[in-house]
Amino acid sequence: MGTTAEISIAGRKNQEEFDRGTRGGGPVGPVGPTTYPSFSVFSVLRVFRGKNLFLPLFFFFFFFFFSLSVVPSQAADPRFEWRSFETDHFVVTYPQGYEAWAGRVGVLAEKAHDLLTLHLAWIPDGKTHLVITDYTDMANGWATAYFRRTITIFAVSPDDVSELSDFDDWLWGLILHEYTHILHMDTMSGLPKLVNRIFGQVWVPNSVQPSWVLEGMAIYSETRFSTAGRNRATFYDMILRTSALTDRLQRLDEISSAPIPYPHGSIPYLYGSRFLWYLANRYGEDNLRFMSADYGNRWFPFGVHQSARMSFGRDLDELYAEFVTDQKKQAMAVRDRVLAGGLREGKPLVSQAESTFYPVFHPTRPRELLYVGHDGHHPNSLRHLTLDGQGRVRSQRVWETNVFEAGPPAWDGDRAWLHQIEYAHRVHLRNDLFRAGPDGTTRLTEDARLAFPTLAGGRRVAVRLTNGGHELVALDARGRVTRVLLPAQARRRIYGPRLSPDGTRIAFSMTHQGQRDVWLLNPGSEGPVRVTDDSAMDVTPSWTADGRYLVFSSDRDGIYNIYAWEAATGRIARVTNVLGGAFAPTVSADGQLLVYAGYTALGFNLFIMPFLPAEFLPAPPSLPVRPDSPHKETAFPLLHNARPYRPWLHLAPLAWFADYGFTTVDRFSLSMMGFDPVELHAWSGGASWNPVSHDYDASLYYTYSGFWWPLDLALTLGDQIRSNALINRDWYDYDYDWYKLEATVSIPVWQRVKRYASTFFTVSWNEGLVPDRWPATRPDYPLPSIPGSYSRVAAKAGAWYQRTESSTYALEWESGEYVSVSVEPAWRSDTDGLRWLGSFDGTLRRKLPLGRHTVFSTRLRLGGSINAGGPMYSVGGTQMENRLFLKPWMTPRNMVPGFPDTTDIGKHYWAGTFSVSFPITYLGYGFSTLPFFARRLSAKIYGGFGEAFDSTADWADPLVGGGVELRIHLIAGYAGAMDVVLGVTYGWGEEGAWQPYIQMSSPLPQGVF
Repeated sequence: MGTTAEISIAGRKNQEEFDRGTRGGGPVGPVGPTTYPSFSVFSVLRVFRGKNLFLPLFFFFFFFFFSLSVVPSQAADPRFEWRSFETDHFVVTYPQGYEAWAGRVGVLAEKAHDLLTLHLAWIPDGKTHLVITDYTDMANGWATAYFRRTITIFAVSPDDVSELSDFDDWLWGLILHEYTHILHMDTMSGLPKLVNRIFGQVWVPNSVQPSWVLEGMAIYSETRFSTAGRNRATFYDMILRTSALTDRLQRLDEISSAPIPYPHGSIPYLYGSRFLWYLANRYGEDNLRFMSADYGNRWFPFGVHQSARMSFGRDLDELYAEFVTDQKKQAMAVRDRVLAGGLREGKPLVSQAESTFYPVFHPTRPRELLYVGHDGHHPNSLRHLTLDGQGRVRSQRVWETNVFEAGPPAWDGDRAWLHQIEYAHRVHLRNDLFRAGPDGTTRLTEDARLAFPTLAGGRRVAVRLTNGGHELVALDARGRVTRVLLPAQARRRIYGPRLSPDGTRIAFSMTHQGQRDVWLLNPGSEGPVRVTDDSAMDVTPSWTADGRYLVFSSDRDGIYNIYAWEAATGRIARVTNVLGGAFAPTVSADGQLLVYAGYTALGFNLFIMPFLPAEFLPAPPSLPVRPDSPHKETAFPLLHNARPYRPWLHLAPLAWFADYGFTTVDRFSLSMMGFDPVELHAWSGGASWNPVSHDYDASLYYTYSGFWWPLDLALTLGDQIRSNALINRDWYDYDYDWYKLEATVSIPVWQRVKRYASTFFTVSWNEGLVPDRWPATRPDYPLPSIPGSYSRVAAKAGAWYQRTESSTYALEWESGEYVSVSVEPAWRSDTDGLRWLGSFDGTLRRKLPLGRHTVFSTRLRLGGSINAGGPMYSVGGTQMENRLFLKPWMTPRNMVPGFPDTTDIGKHYWAGTFSVSFPITYLGYGFSTLPFFARRLSAKIYGGFGEAFDSTADWADPLVGGGVELRIHLIAGYAGAMDVVLGVTYGWGEEGAWQPYIQMSSPLPQGVF
């Protein structure tokens, strides 16, 4: 539930981490990016696609200028028919078929408005847009107050076990969270409000602060106005308790930036929510409201300390120290209570941690089990373990590494079924079924939205996500649904079904009327019956091989532990008594061993212990039934005022900017942009004019995303004074007019998580016009050199393929390939025939056995031309006049480092490059809430060779250069990734030279270097 800073999440967080298939910036827990992303000025809407366009020293102008120059480009499902309706304070837009969702959203949003505007003492001008989407099966939402106040809601509830699992009414909590973001960010006065009235909503002071403040405010609301929420969640208690007991609580400078260590992207949510909850309970929640108003009035960001001091009368460092002391005190009290009852926990089974979850024993072979997970240093994978007679690991084998947001495996002989997120129709991210084994993985379904398969007694059962909720369904051997066993109901969510060994009974965890309990569906019964009935979170049930016990995880005493329900008597007993948490139990086929996913301060790991029913402890009393959400809605109004969605009504300019000399030297410039709430249409435009020469240029860019792929159109034109006409031995000035129209489409051919194949096509037409009349030429002078008007038509077509593997702590993607080929014919009226250009670009990366994240990368690039009138390519690289590069998204390296950019020119070229990159150390240092944080130090050694030529390549004498660099990875402005690079290059040969350089660089992928 959040804002857009990490939609680079819902992002999938950001595309780089999503491609890695890790949860490095994601939530704590065994399942996918279910944490709600947080907002920051660094990522406005999805316009920037995860690219941070912010520099703190001049954040407003720099950010705004780039925000006007980039438009969204995300393909949509053309089958969607969008509809829209309005309430008093909201405009709700949804795809047809989601009327029930839209009705609930409209009602709950108005209730949230009534509560939150009083809570935050702010009422926004105009209506907020609420967009319901169906592109993913990963629960999330995001909000932004930039340009247009918009909340996007994914029409899916949270997965099995995560920080979001404890909710009374998920949709109510989501709307509370997101609308708090809107009101919090929209709170402003003074200069920021004046600027926004003129230029559009481009200056949002409350977004430019540590994300723990933004997320803490939103989670405070989701808890304050519900009977659940993360500030009451045992899951959050578990993380903070284990960190406090091992002296691993994050410092204030760490939570104010983006630290690398575990729990990664959950840090601002976890610490922000609990810190602000502590402050509100101790000093009064009115102070939170005052802090929001004070910061929203500041024209310059980063004054978090001042606003906190004005609000609470104490320095923020002192307040945080109080909070840490309180957390340690609470943790030690829980530790003393657990130790008094006697620890009952297993021993670590494997060395992995962070996200090692869902162990499952083979139903007949008692020493084999599967699990899903990673340790942060290797890709997420499905692994097979074989144990010896004492329960120690004898062998371990990776079955599948291309695992993203997978659920528990279900054994099927020597193979297993499991669900995971994968692309469907090249647009949607869906839960689908896969069959994996030691020889590879086969996809069983596409766009089936099936999860949690379970197999036993010749039966197959899974959960299917529908518009109305979760269904329990029966499957055939190919994963096709044959029967609905338990139909969907509003606000009922089903997780982790497990068939009994004989295949007759189904146990599952289900959220119903605000409670999460274990249920049974017996053969011939009219409906499910409860195994548990209390306000505890009862999750991840599993049968013993003899069907005698059902083991599950529950937090009925404030800590997740393993419990056993005896089928014959209905008695519930306690199996473990741990300090951290115990989840996902599985018992070996011979009934001797219990393996579970245990939580430690470093994350989840597998633990093993004897399964001894005779030594079970009495279960603590059941907690009282928790009240259901007081704001739930079960009856929805008819959407009689709904109408077809009209995106054109929302395409007026959202923001504009005018300046002299800032965008372009010595010119007046005007820029503006707009897009509709669903982002089917987006446009940006700009123009500049020189008051001295009177030349001008203008551009208009448009993207349509309503196909299976985006279509981009661009129109540019201009007029300028040129002086390259030689007449009567004098250079003659003349007006040169030009026009260009270009259309581009990129069509995915094949798309999977971490693997892509696509084609792209571009067509362009442009005209260059010169005057028809020129001065009379003198016969005794040389013939004049007069440029002529021309027309040019060009096309470009190509294809590319990419496969990536990486891990949470990687510097960049660590293993895989990238290949791109293209061909470009062009015809120009003032030349003879067609000119052809062709190119090849290939990159290969592999991890080296030198440390955990040392990566070797090599790249080969080729280019050639036919019927070219002159040189088309240049080879060179890094010699620059200015050795201080303040260009965060430019790289000082080209193909052959150590040479001027145009050392070699020609009609053809080839170039090979290589690099070895490796981390040196984790720095993890900042100061309080100052907006700079040093994350880590890394190094890179690189080199290149190549040449450009006209006819024959001189393979024996290419340009050769190399270099080395030291890179300090920083977080600037609380969330903006930025590196400081110290490097030196050297080119061998006559034109090569030594050159040191200092650069402020983007950490975005930059080729092999």
